[in-house]
Amino acid sequence: MLQPRLFMAYLALPVSVAFAFVVYVTLNESGIPFRRPSEPERPDLSRYRHIQTLSADEFPLDDPQRRVILIGDIHGMDRWFRKLLDEVDYDSQTDVLVHTGDFIARGDYNGSMAVIDFMTTYNVAGVRGNHDQKVLEWREWMEWFDTLWDASEWLAELESAWNEAEEKGESLKRWVKEQRKEARGRDALWWKKIPKGWIPFGDHYRIAKALTEEQRAYLLSLPLKIHVPSAHTFVVHAGLLPGDVRYDYFDRERQPLARIPCIDSSCIDSDQKNVEALRSAQEREILERVPQNTIPWNNLNMRSVLRNNDISKKASKGTPWGVYWNTQMDMCNGYDLQNTVDKSSSFRIQGSDALDMSSQYLTTLPCHPSTVIYGHTAARGLDIGRFSVGLDTGCVHGRKLTALILGPNPLPGNEEWEEVQYDVSSNDGVYEGDLDDDDSNFVESAMTERTHSEKHRLTIRFGDNGQATLVGISCPQ
Repeated sequence: MLQPRLFMAYLALPVSVAFAFVVYVTLNESGIPFRRPSEPERPDLSRYRHIQTLSADEFPLDDPQRRVILIGDIHGMDRWFRKLLDEVDYDSQTDVLVHTGDFIARGDYNGSMAVIDFMTTYNVAGVRGNHDQKVLEWREWMEWFDTLWDASEWLAELESAWNEAEEKGESLKRWVKEQRKEARGRDALWWKKIPKGWIPFGDHYRIAKALTEEQRAYLLSLPLKIHVPSAHTFVVHAGLLPGDVRYDYFDRERQPLARIPCIDSSCIDSDQKNVEALRSAQEREILERVPQNTIPWNNLNMRSVLRNNDISKKASKGTPWGVYWNTQMDMCNGYDLQNTVDKSSSFRIQGSDALDMSSQYLTTLPCHPSTVIYGHTAARGLDIGRFSVGLDTGCVHGRKLTALILGPNPLPGNEEWEEVQYDVSSNDGVYEGDLDDDDSNFVESAMTERTHSEKHRLTIRFGDNGQATLVGISCPQ
């Protein structure tokens, strides 16, 4: 006969196991997601590389055997991307290719996967776009969600349900909204794990799910801004400001272009001969000391500045940020203080008031101009300013894909014109939150059913004294 102590010892193990099982079933039925203890509480959706600096060798403008080719928003339009590379005679051995972001999503899914495979294989330089960012966010979320017990099974069941609904012709956006609204118990708790406004199983989700680790690493490596000191050039997806729009252009305490910069903790006098170092330092201050330029959302989404000086993603509201950029760059007059009006005696210009002033009131700033190349704003098409070049010409909308060619021997411009029918209303993909971003009403009213003439090739001024060639190809749908 078993002793009482021995009997209790034999009984303890099965009782403990049974108790643990009851707790597991109870919690699981209540819908409380389990998390593996070693995993983070929430996915990290803010993994940004803010600035990348390219050397003269990485962005060669003086080598007669090499060129820099910058391409606007591709959006997975792989067929036209390859056609444009052929059109400009791209040579991967000598040419440097740079993209302005949003090279995936919105277009064909297979096309997006082909484009990111190309970019990853050749480690193409470029910046992160808002659609690239959404793909990354979905991937980071998936990695985190998979650490929750039973999460992958629930998500697989939900995706299976959507596949059935899709076969019946249902809209993904409407279906997701209904599923969220009708979810109860365990399902409701799982839905709360998906950030509000996110739409699972859409374009960005599918691309994120299919990414290889190499492709994911490539996306994470893309900076928000590229600075090329030797070319006095910036590359950004959406926009960049020359100064803080809330303050006077000549405020030396706040505005990088209103003062001669300091190098190595010492301020250089105006007779300093190292102008290149001064220019590079001042350009770096634009990136690091203008508050609006340090906010990732602005780098990814900026299109305009509103009258209250807020940044807007709307192309149809406010003043295009490029107007601020070109206005102030036009005021640069070098580092000779004898020719630069002192703040105390200059006419004060602040915010949008500067845009309405006649030239007789404009004074000069102690700076040299720099150029910014960007994408993102298909509503404005090819957007050329003296010191800014917007390359998003709406290939995904059936318009054009455009490249900017820099170097001693760019392709010559010509007088060839082509009639292009703009129709952006045909793209009815599913986008999320900030990604409903092309101001469709504005774009349609401006461009749908309207015939424009556009050059295939166009030579423009670039930088201090250089030239560049714009090459565009049509993207018929």
